[in-house]
Amino acid sequence: MANQFGARFKHIRESRGLSQQQLADILGTTKQVLSRYETGLRTPKVSTVVMYARRLNISVGELTGYEESGFETLAEREQLLLNAFRAVPADVQDEILSALRDHQKKRQDRKG
Repeated sequence: MANQFGARFKHIRESRGLSQQQLADILGTTKQVLSRYETGLRTPKVSTVVMYARRLNISVGELTGYEESGFETLAEREQLLLNAFRAVPADVQDEILSALRDHQKKRQDRKG
């Protein structure tokens, strides 16, 4: 996986016109770590790959080159909502989640 991941990782970075330092800043890591990934000297943990995919707004499959199977495909509206959610800061995400939980609770209270 290391070589395939490194090649895909570099391709994604270059296709976005980013330097290693710029991508490192986006991902919250260092240029040296990214260089090691791209050259295959280091392989990220699965949790790191998932975090990077989220921050890049791509699927884990797109980042790794492996097709995801066994996962439900999101409907277009769900994907739009997810992309919009990922694009806002954490404090706004917290507000959205709180509003959704409040809405769910009110609906349950009306039923029960």
